[in-house]
Amino acid sequence: MKISLYIYNPYPSIGGGDKTLHRFVNSINLKKFNVTILSLRSSTSILKKINFIKLNSKSTFWSFFEIKKIILNDKSDKKIFFSMQYFVNAPALIFLKKIHNLKFFIYEINHPNELDYSRDWIDFLKKKIIKFLVKQIYYKADIVAANCKELSVDLSHLIKKKVETIYNPCFFKIIF
Repeated sequence: MKISLYIYNPYPSIGGGDKTLHRFVNSINLKKFNVTILSLRSSTSILKKINFIKLNSKSTFWSFFEIKKIILNDKSDKKIFFSMQYFVNAPALIFLKKIHNLKFFIYEINHPNELDYSRDWIDFLKKKIIKFLVKQIYYKADIVAANCKELSVDLSHLIKKKVETIYNPCFFKIIF
């Protein structure tokens, strides 16, 4: 039976993170993985034939209720949840960690000090909560990786867990 790989990218657009995700998706061996992209928006940028689910939620936070239902309905023995960026990774670990046979691979492309800068008090509050959650729960992920050595070292100090370095382009094998 194939391994179910869920990739959550709530807001696909044209940018560095999306290019990394695009390379990652197109390097996956589809004979071993059943890949599902989850998103809050439609996307046409994925090249390989994979499953795409546009979620009905209006926000990343609330979307995890729908994501949880989707993953719970999956009968696969092995499941992996992959996401990038703090605002997705932290709630994913909160909402989905107790799902049986679900492994977490979280990948960071931004330095945690970016959470120290905000444009207004609402943004300030959100980023403080996210940084607190990163410190408190990132250790629960099965794999934490970052796109450069400096980020891996600094994030490792913050979360008190080894952070792998996976440079772009990300042509690598997932081992679980």
